[in-house]
Amino acid sequence: MIERMPRWLAGLLLGGLVVLTVLANPTQAQSLRRAYKGNLECEQTPATSLAIIVSAVGISADTPTYDIDGLPISPAIARGSVDPAGVLHFGYTISSPKGELRANYTVTLSAVGGTLTGAQVSGGLGEHDVEHNWTCSCCGRSFKSLPTDYAFAAPDNWFALSETERATTRSKLDENLCVIDRKEYYVRGCLELPVSDSPELFVWGVWVSVSEESFRYVLDHWTSPIGPDEPPRFGWLCNWIRGYPKPREIKCEVYLRSNNQRPLIVLEPTEYPLAVEQHRGITLERVKQIVATRGHS
Repeated sequence: MIERMPRWLAGLLLGGLVVLTVLANPTQAQSLRRAYKGNLECEQTPATSLAIIVSAVGISADTPTYDIDGLPISPAIARGSVDPAGVLHFGYTISSPKGELRANYTVTLSAVGGTLTGAQVSGGLGEHDVEHNWTCSCCGRSFKSLPTDYAFAAPDNWFALSETERATTRSKLDENLCVIDRKEYYVRGCLELPVSDSPELFVWGVWVSVSEESFRYVLDHWTSPIGPDEPPRFGWLCNWIRGYPKPREIKCEVYLRSNNQRPLIVLEPTEYPLAVEQHRGITLERVKQIVATRGHS
């Protein structure tokens, strides 16, 4: 939800932004000229602050950005315009070591606030993209590369914490490990789906809950050579991947891997759709369906 900002904050933000795009409808824009603030939420990244300024010369929006792994990159300033119906459109493009990121958003506003929708997607041929010509069933656009992995920045329980709770010494998160209140222990791993008509794997980067003993074992052996007879550790899936039913106590096995690789996550064979896909495999058409709903460049 986006709310109106105090006028002093609007002036402060406008002083640091340069807007390039001219508004499409000055009459409509006049009624929306003010500053708005709110939160930008995504299922794969933490909620972040969002500031939108509608002025006589255009739209500017200020929000922190995250890469496809959910790791912070930098604050982003987006530009945009108001269409004749009074709907705001803005976006940005950022280059990072992991590729190009593009974001496009649509906002319907009134004098008191409104709701934003849109997506941030990775561009170019990423580390885990494959060369493949395909057409998106959602937007109708054609592409030359197909993403083959998506990842969560943290377990779902981390996103449920307040900023104050995340800042305590009892809760810690990095790109591979997470501890909450010294009671919950999480490890990030790779849930791999074989693709029957491609040599590639489709990978979900997910977090699993493990015991304290298993957590310490994983931490101690993260960079160690792992033998082929190394037994797996027990865990519970701790991310809900939208598009699948909300999971309830999905059991899994955590297989450590050598060469500093993230562990392999294997779900217990059940009728849960994600478990079925991991054990039976998916097709390239199914990969395209996933990518169409999760975001693409």
